[in-house]
Amino acid sequence: MKTTLEEVQAYIGRCTPAWAAAGIRVHDWAWIGSTYINGEGKDIDILVLCPDASLRRTDWASIGMSCAGSSHPPEDDDPWASVRDGAGSNVIFVTSKDYFDKWVAAARVCKYLQNWLDSTELTLSKGVRIRLHSIIMDGNSAVGYLPTAPCIIGGKQ
Repeated sequence: MKTTLEEVQAYIGRCTPAWAAAGIRVHDWAWIGSTYINGEGKDIDILVLCPDASLRRTDWASIGMSCAGSSHPPEDDDPWASVRDGAGSNVIFVTSKDYFDKWVAAARVCKYLQNWLDSTELTLSKGVRIRLHSIIMDGNSAVGYLPTAPCIIGGKQ
C-alpha cells in the first residue's frame, strides 16, 4: 500500500471530531511506520499527541476502534495506547510530549537511513527499525544490540 501525506492529513481530519467527542483532543500528530519510512506497507501508522486524554477510560469501540498494540487496554500510567480502525490504520495515542518527540525522532532517523539506502535497492528491516526506535526512545544501548552492518539491511521485496 502506497500512501501520501495528503491521505494521512485527510484521515486525521475525518477522525478528529469523533476523537474529540471521546475526550481526545489532538495537540499534534505525525505519520510514522512502514508507509512513512519505506514508502509502502500493509497499513498506515499515525502517532497522536493528546496530553489531556485518559487513555484507559476511552471507549475505543464508540469511535470505531479497538485495542491493537497489546493484548490489554492501556494502564493508567502507560504513556501510549495503540488502537486500530477497520480500514487498516493504526493510531498510537500518546499523552507525553517527550515520548511523542522521541517517537517522531526515531521515525525520522529511520526515514533518513531508508532514503540513503534507496539508491542501493536495499531497505531497513522491520527488526532494525524497531531496534533503532528502542535505542532512541527508551535509551537502550546500541552496543551489542544492532547486528553488524551487512545484517541490518535486507533486499526490497
